[in-house]
Amino acid sequence: MNAPELASWESAGNRHIGLTRDPVRPHHRAIAALALRHSGANAKVLDFGCGLGRISELIATGAPGAAITLADPYQQCLDIARGRLPDAEVRLLDERSPDVAGLGVGTYDIVVASHVLEHTMAPADMAGQLLDLLTPNGVAILAVPNAGRPKALLHGVRRRRYSNRGHVVAWDMSHWLNFLEGIVGVEIIEMVGDEVQFLPPQLVNRFAPAQRAQEWLARPLMWWSFSLIAVVRRPGATALAPPPRG
Repeated sequence: MNAPELASWESAGNRHIGLTRDPVRPHHRAIAALALRHSGANAKVLDFGCGLGRISELIATGAPGAAITLADPYQQCLDIARGRLPDAEVRLLDERSPDVAGLGVGTYDIVVASHVLEHTMAPADMAGQLLDLLTPNGVAILAVPNAGRPKALLHGVRRRRYSNRGHVVAWDMSHWLNFLEGIVGVEIIEMVGDEVQFLPPQLVNRFAPAQRAQEWLARPLMWWSFSLIAVVRRPGATALAPPPRG
């Protein structure tokens, strides 16, 4: 008998992660680049909701001295991620009631939460708890799917559901900015997109230039990108200044 792809209690709901196909996606690359730009070579990094570890793998490649902690509610995901990062610390979470404080208040220079907050019943509380894990100079990189992306709007016109069944909330860019600054109360250091999906997936999967074109468009059309990605900190904190872009 085959093992379930995710935890059994999700059998009627969330199908967020496939264990057999796990390519590096544009949001993985974008988030890893931000982590490397906003941290030192020996930074302590928490990948909260690490999935299969693709973001942390990219961070470790760019900063071999980084101390990475992988945290996820799915043991199968952690096993795969640990295979990619054998030196990482691994923490299994209880998704229904994760002990965020138990991960280490005031411990991490970088906290990554990629496509996590939309799965939580109280995303503002969760974001605040993740910020509590930061060192005084630390930053959090928070990414969520964009409900205002063209493909989502097209599904709305066609009256088709497009969201993962495990998603509780959703943001477009305007609501995301309000959520971060007005509700969570953070300072936004940097905002980036990952890709603007306008080409057929079959073409993008077969031709690298097509994928690069979608990623390039996320610069001028960030509000339409697949993911909304923000580097944030508590007001008054002093983050490491990112190096100038060459």
